[in-house]
Amino acid sequence: MREDWVEINYKEIVKKVTLTNKKIPQKKYLSLGNIPIIDQGQGFIGGYTNDEEKILDCKLPALVFGDHTKVVKLVNFPFASGADGTKVLESKNYLQPKLLKYFTQTLAFKIKDKGYARHYQDIEKSKIKIPPVLEQKAIVQKIEQLFSELDNGIENLKKAKEKLKIYRQAILKKAFEGELTKEWREKQKDLPTADKLLEEIKKERELFYQKQLDEWKEKVKEWEDNGKQGKKPTKPRKLKDINDINKKSLSVIPNNWIWLFSEDINDFITKGTTPPKSNSDSYKGNIPFLKVYNLTFDGSLDFNNNPTFINEETHKDFLQRSVLYPSDVVMNIVGPPLGKVSIIPNSYPEWNMNQAIVRFRPFNIIKSKYLANFLLLNNTIQKISKKAKATAGQFNLTLEICREIEIPLCSIEEQTQIVKEIESKLSVCDKIEQSIESNLKKSESLRQSILKKAFEGKLLSEDELKKIQEHPDYESAQKLLEKIKLKKSA
Repeated sequence: MREDWVEINYKEIVKKVTLTNKKIPQKKYLSLGNIPIIDQGQGFIGGYTNDEEKILDCKLPALVFGDHTKVVKLVNFPFASGADGTKVLESKNYLQPKLLKYFTQTLAFKIKDKGYARHYQDIEKSKIKIPPVLEQKAIVQKIEQLFSELDNGIENLKKAKEKLKIYRQAILKKAFEGELTKEWREKQKDLPTADKLLEEIKKERELFYQKQLDEWKEKVKEWEDNGKQGKKPTKPRKLKDINDINKKSLSVIPNNWIWLFSEDINDFITKGTTPPKSNSDSYKGNIPFLKVYNLTFDGSLDFNNNPTFINEETHKDFLQRSVLYPSDVVMNIVGPPLGKVSIIPNSYPEWNMNQAIVRFRPFNIIKSKYLANFLLLNNTIQKISKKAKATAGQFNLTLEICREIEIPLCSIEEQTQIVKEIESKLSVCDKIEQSIESNLKKSESLRQSILKKAFEGKLLSEDELKKIQEHPDYESAQKLLEKIKLKKSA
């Protein structure tokens, strides 16, 4: 510690404001009102009230501390306090209010997370170093200058990230209008016409159904050989005839492409469900069970995010309709936001899913990556979102909507080329995005590093300190403490 700084207990530099009969529970917040409510939420103002008796009688600016979230806010206007976990502190003039906030943030950041912790109990036991008044002002000014530069950099990174999203969507749009493979098509001599492609699709569908039928017959024979024990295997549904699509409202595609409904090119499209909570044994198993947070906006699956498993019995009995296999495509049908799409990887042989997810199982006539990329297209999401049922701000897609998604289809060879073009162009995009994410994380670490240096008296340069100490109004922190003690005694 520098000689002109003085160490003191944190609880000696602040006074806790009594919140008895003043706290407002979140369920009583108003969306609009005359008096802002400050709580420990991430937003600055949590809500509003019109009850003037709830205004806190405290010296401003006051510090609002989040006892469970480590949130620190400096409030310079009359306010009411939120309930759970909120502490309101007055400064006793040892530190400039803004510096008190920054130093409190530094102390909060040092506290190890202990679940539902009471962080203030740790904070008030801490010791804090008090700089001279003039140095306090200089430190605040330096922090705000550095934070301003940092914020500008973060803003530029976020703008670049948004531009990448626009670029990504532009690539997908061109892909499904045939633009990415225009030159490739011109070099091909034996691409099928639209009519020929439709015939190939019909044949593939018939082969798929016949295969299902043969497998069913084998299962029935096995069931009969075993004395007809258990339930008789269910006969596969005959596929519906391919329906004609009204193309007037659809974008123009190459002459040898066709528009089809998603149910025409996928096996039975269905959604999952959730085992009853009363049966806790359902969640003790080795079958991965997907929830919406496992899905992403880039076609990959994030099963590292809070993975859930179910047992074999639940998977094959209660959830048998929603079994997933590698290469299946899944999409969330409850939002906002809608538009999360993932391809099931081969890290497990079988998976399952909850009721907020729909499954597409492509026939051999469409590649999984082709389908997934089309479902990730903004135009696709916007079109199906307009048909979604909205209740209390929540959007729900029905299975009927999912089965009637209009998809432009080309030959399997061109699909392969389209996927190749998309991956080639977006791989650069992905690398830039990873770099942006890395820099955004570094910026938060840099913010904490700035506060740490300020807290340790290492933020100002030697020249800056010398200039402060030569100022005619300079006095040490020890003199500041003596003045405050004399004032108290008086």
